[in-house]
Order: sequence, then structure tokens, then C-alpha cells
Amino acid sequence: MKEIKIELVKSSNVGELFPKYDDESGILEVTSIKTSDWKYGMDIDGWLIFDINAERILENFDLLIPKRKWIMVEDKLINEINIIDFGVLRIDENSLNHQSYNYPNYKVILNKSQTILKILFDSEADNLQAYKVSKKCYALVNNNNSLKGFCLHF
Repeated sequence: MKEIKIELVKSSNVGELFPKYDDESGILEVTSIKTSDWKYGMDIDGWLIFDINAERILENFDLLIPKRKWIMVEDKLINEINIIDFGVLRIDENSLNHQSYNYPNYKVILNKSQTILKILFDSEADNLQAYKVSKKCYALVNNNNSLKGFCLHF
């Protein structure tokens, strides 16, 4: 299975991602406050769309799975994340060239307090570490710097 490889780069406000749910459209948009032109696009099975600038910085992603389909769990079941570094995400050039990814075992999990959302590309994802992309968004990665999901705070 192809994986999305990333590297962390110093933050310049472009790429610091913040979540916002649009009740009318049913889309969760996670976007940078400061943006530039989006030169590249990628997707995961059409349910997660990435917008990437010319420097390969992830500036936006849209979760197209409506809230009513998210899995609700007890607050204590959303485990803490291990933050190892902070910055913004640069997509590896080879990963960018692939453009479309298949992760059929994804999960979108929301705690009952509706304060934490985890988007996991692989339902069996264990031992993930986190890059703090903003105070509201964390990128979940494995030991190979493959992007495995996101943890969002509302």
C-alpha cells in the first residue's frame, strides 16, 4: 500500500491548520488562516481531500464524511497523543506524484464531549506519534514519517 510521506518544516503561519465544521454542507474544513495558491491536490478514496501549495505545504483538507457518520466514543477512549515536534507539513514529492490513496479501513472518531476528533487512515493504527501543526490540529505519523491521520480539537 502506498503511504503519504511527510516532513515537518518550520511554521510560517502558512500551513497552521484549524478545523471548522460547516453544518449546512456537512463538511469539516481544516484550513490555514494564511493561504497561498493551491498548486497540488491529493485525496484518500474521495472522502479526504488535500490542498497543497507550490512548496508542497499542506494548507487545507476537507473531510467529506458527515458528522452523523462519525463514531461517538466515551471521552476516556480517545487516548492522549504523544507530541514529538511542531511545525507544518510538507508532502514528500513522490507521495505528491501519486495523488490518490486507498485506505479502506479508516475511522473517524469523536468523543462525546465533542471536543476531540480523530481521523485515522487505518483502523489498526497503533503507536502513532503527533506533530503539532497548530493549537487545534495534530498530524498523526508512524515511525517512518508516514501520515496516518489527524487529531483535531474544537
